[in-house]
Amino acid sequence: MLSSKKIPTIIGIVVLVVGVAVGVFLTSQQQTFRLGASPTTEPQDVRVTNVTDASFTVSWTTQEPVVQFINWGETSALGSTASGTLTEPSTTHFVQVRSLRPNTQYFFTIATANEEFTDSGAPWAASTGTPLAAPASTSVLSGSVIAPDGAPARGALVYVSSGGVSPLSAITSASGQWLVPLSNARTTALNAAPTITDTTLFTLEVIDGAGLTSTAQVFPPSANPTPPITLGRSHDFRSAPSTSPEDLPRANLELPSGSTGRSSAFEAEELDTSSQVTTSAVTLESVNEGETVFTEKPEFFGEGPTGLVLTITVQSSHEQAGEVVIDNSGGWSWSPPEGLEEGEHTVTIEWADPVTGLLRSIERSFTVFAQEEEPAFESTPSAAIAPTPTPTATPSATPTPTELPDAGIGLPTIVGVAAGIFLLLGTLLLAI
Repeated sequence: MLSSKKIPTIIGIVVLVVGVAVGVFLTSQQQTFRLGASPTTEPQDVRVTNVTDASFTVSWTTQEPVVQFINWGETSALGSTASGTLTEPSTTHFVQVRSLRPNTQYFFTIATANEEFTDSGAPWAASTGTPLAAPASTSVLSGSVIAPDGAPARGALVYVSSGGVSPLSAITSASGQWLVPLSNARTTALNAAPTITDTTLFTLEVIDGAGLTSTAQVFPPSANPTPPITLGRSHDFRSAPSTSPEDLPRANLELPSGSTGRSSAFEAEELDTSSQVTTSAVTLESVNEGETVFTEKPEFFGEGPTGLVLTITVQSSHEQAGEVVIDNSGGWSWSPPEGLEEGEHTVTIEWADPVTGLLRSIERSFTVFAQEEEPAFESTPSAAIAPTPTPTATPSATPTPTELPDAGIGLPTIVGVAAGIFLLLGTLLLAI
């Protein structure tokens, strides 16, 4: 038989083993919570640009290619989602948040399917601006970005800044092209259009997400397009020649006497271009011919070539009209400033073909039946008016993943080990 003095010793050893095992288990459980987030997928250099009264753009980079999106809302509870222009994993990210209310603060986080990132534990914030009158004229900054080997730089972030102008941005296309409309630019206070002249100096910053950056300085007359920007280099385009339409070369044709002034061969060659904008290039997706809508202020939206200026007119008891610039993702939207009365109406979308100069249009008839219990067509997250300048505050803190408790040896582990050691020492003393 075991002596009575050995029984406490055995019990103490069992308690010690159990205590150590429980402590190790709890420690391992705590550490597993840290496995979800990888530092290489954390958003870096988060910026808010292109702020208007109805939209803003969020852009950032990651060390590793990944697909990320925006969770946003008017409160920290968020509730809405916006996806980026790139659908495949990338180290650069460019997301437009649309269909917003003027003079309103919004909150957002950056997320993947299983991670959510914040600004040091809290959502980022950005505010929309004041509605402005349609611009009297339109102008753009544009250009191309190339890699050091001369290949087009796809997915590079282009940031445009100037004193007193809220920051603007774009992301390059598959061919390395970029375009930033200036017609909807705003002051840093977001409540007025800035004064932009031929001597307004713009600074361009290009980031490709792989460690290569570029900078350039340019005046508006030389910026549509700018000379190509090479990643990894600094450029000074201030003395570059003007690229305005007035300075483009013109052809002078002298026709033989007796000529009719027409040449079918010449006309065929002139019109045979894949870049020509046709009626189908601009779409109106929100209303079909003869459709009935159930709201007094419908939102018309569609798609088209980036930077194209659309004139939208609604014919009713009195005419309502406005202008929008198709944004960097190819989307546009517009609502009549005043409510429409019940009855039949006609909406007309007009634009100038940038190749031929011809005026093109889309016209749809629809009926307004303003009955609250019925559905109404309104814009979806894919439609928006042209973006403009930037946020009220630029986040500077490095983002951190949420819901990730610190790893380490917790209180249950310490208590379990201490209890085991205490019992072991006690039983050893009794056995002596």
